[in-house]
Amino acid sequence: MADFPQNSNGNSGLESTPPLKVGVRTMNSDAESFKQNGGVATNPTMANIPVSNFENASEASIDASPQFESTDFQADFNAPQLGASSSLPIPESEGSGSRKKVILTILAVIVLALACGLLGYYIVFPILFPDDSEISTTPTVSETSETAKTPVVTETPASTHESFLILPAEQTDSVDLATIDSVSLTGALSRFVSLQLPKDSLREVVLVGPGGVQVSLSSYLTTLLPDLKTDDVETYFDKDFTNLLYYNTDGVWPVIVGKLKDGAILATAQTMTSELEDLNSLSGLYLENPGVATAAGFKNGQVSGKAGRYLAFSKKGASLNYVWLGEFFVISTNYDGAREVARRLGF
Repeated sequence: MADFPQNSNGNSGLESTPPLKVGVRTMNSDAESFKQNGGVATNPTMANIPVSNFENASEASIDASPQFESTDFQADFNAPQLGASSSLPIPESEGSGSRKKVILTILAVIVLALACGLLGYYIVFPILFPDDSEISTTPTVSETSETAKTPVVTETPASTHESFLILPAEQTDSVDLATIDSVSLTGALSRFVSLQLPKDSLREVVLVGPGGVQVSLSSYLTTLLPDLKTDDVETYFDKDFTNLLYYNTDGVWPVIVGKLKDGAILATAQTMTSELEDLNSLSGLYLENPGVATAAGFKNGQVSGKAGRYLAFSKKGASLNYVWLGEFFVISTNYDGAREVARRLGF
């Protein structure tokens, strides 16, 4: 190894060399640097170390991080022993504390805003803008008493019935039927026999079947006259019809008024209605037994100047008459009844 040259005083030539700047890190220096840098990084402490005492400067190496024995480390810095159960305390920086305060403030504002929103939605808003659907409709005491005085009316499906009479009947009644059969239909009309009206008066009876639906003309005629074809009636006549009782001194006589359906041909309908004369029995149209029909059968006649046909029976006043009055087809169990109905139809 080469020797360094000596100066005139016998000292090494390194004496004039400036001291080395060496970075020294200790526990205390790192903690102080960590605190000063806001907890970001640590910087070593720079120290000037002279090199005059090193005999072999060319082989000397300066460790930027000098080693210290654990005993000196504890004595100089009073640092705790590092072990499985110990931890190194990390000083809290001022920047970290500021960030926590900001975060806590933001969270507090968010919670407060949510609380105010819920308070306004569930408490304040319903008070200022009440829902009309939640307003109680319970009547007051006075309203309840008035309601109690009003009879309860059970609504049934609307009927399409309109009377064909221009001059209305003296009395109009409605009868509800549980079933539609000959016994029910005859019984519904027979109940009005004892409820007498003056001579030449009419009572209109509206028959309502199951479900609140008015009995149609086809159902009524084919129930009382089983030999009559339902399709024929439905083809030429409206469903609605006017069902009447005519009162005179001889008794109470049913009268039926049907109306030609729109689009149906009158001449064809007249041919169909003439088939009444071929039915086995017509007594089903009467409330009481009309007796025996004359052997001569149907004859020509007139009602209010319109040509018609009639069949006389043995009982006084009983004669089956049918006549077309314009678009109206009339079947009457009494001749005077046919004339009275024709008058009220405007003929």
